[in-house]
Amino acid sequence: MTTNNPFSHLSHTIVTIYIVLMATQIIALEGFSISPIKVVAMLFAPLIILTSGYIKLVSDALVYGGVFLLTMTICAMCSSHLVAWNRIGYRAMYVMMFICIHYIIYEGHIHLDFIKKVIKVLIIAYGIIFIIQHIFFLAGFREIPILNFYGSLTLKGVFKPNGLAVEASHAARILTILYWGFLKLTEIEKGHPVEFKKSWKDYSLTTSLFWFSMIAMGSATAMIGIFLILLYFFKKNAGIILISLIVFVLIMNADIDNITIKRVQVVFNSLFSDDIGSSLKKGEGSGAVRIMPIVNTINNLDWFSWKSWIGQGSVQNLDVDFVKRMFSESRYIGDITDFGLFSYLLSLIFVYRCCICNFFSMESLLFLFLATFSVGSVYYTWLMLIIFCAVKYYTFIYQPQEDADSYN
Repeated sequence: MTTNNPFSHLSHTIVTIYIVLMATQIIALEGFSISPIKVVAMLFAPLIILTSGYIKLVSDALVYGGVFLLTMTICAMCSSHLVAWNRIGYRAMYVMMFICIHYIIYEGHIHLDFIKKVIKVLIIAYGIIFIIQHIFFLAGFREIPILNFYGSLTLKGVFKPNGLAVEASHAARILTILYWGFLKLTEIEKGHPVEFKKSWKDYSLTTSLFWFSMIAMGSATAMIGIFLILLYFFKKNAGIILISLIVFVLIMNADIDNITIKRVQVVFNSLFSDDIGSSLKKGEGSGAVRIMPIVNTINNLDWFSWKSWIGQGSVQNLDVDFVKRMFSESRYIGDITDFGLFSYLLSLIFVYRCCICNFFSMESLLFLFLATFSVGSVYYTWLMLIIFCAVKYYTFIYQPQEDADSYN
């Protein structure tokens, strides 16, 4: 898709702003939850689409994103006389922002190398902030807002730097997505996968800061991210993967004096207990919040109930105590609890039509392990979808740099 529109010269700025906003959250400016800066920026997306002429073009993002939002709204209206318009509106902002970026990328004026540079700068920025946060922590500081560093993010004496995100687990997801995107775009550019040794030699600063950040983060989510990145490097070597799995299982049953590894051990061993939910709640509450929706969806969801297909209504669920809601057996993946299976299935169609080429792919693994196979209203999930969208586009249309339009 190639168009001539008055916003072509602003395309790079718009994409950069949205990627940076979805990859970071500066707590002093944006707070810990809904960011007013992100809300304002996303409110401009429909205006950009309307005034640039994009709306005249029919795209997968517009069609499937629109159908997803429409289904979500209908399910909400059918499940309850009170509709959480604020939640639907907030989700619509993310969808419209994605539609805007999808149009710009498919316009064809942004070169692959530009997206790579934005990603590279973000990885380096995270790495530098992590190093600075570690230094100040060792110096005795516990809260430095200008560095996005807050003492409340340390747990049980363990330092868990949050980098440029809200918390360490968010940073782990974001860095995994960014580094995978960097590797994948480099693979498309070079015509072959990036080798593990080559990544250190050719991209030493980016690679070293990524691995330092992930290892020194103290997050169990970072260990999952590390495994996924190693899977990218060694996916064609079955022997290494098999050995890695054996070592992983041995580690999960070893007595290791490391809180992060112990947390992963608790989660891993809980999955083989008779009552997964109770074991997770007792041993690893944070892991339970993330894993229980998947367990509940597999074990408890009634596929023959009309309520399962249209949801229970999000307004009603807000009346329940937050802790009880997080550990409820009726809390399923995605928005199934609130907006039903119809909405959830449409969200998956939206993702796979706009962002992912093949179901059996690294993208699906990232989507599963880092976003629980769900489209929510969390900034790092939409960063993931943007990176997936760019990878999908350049996979099919990439041309050598000398033949591409200059973006300088």
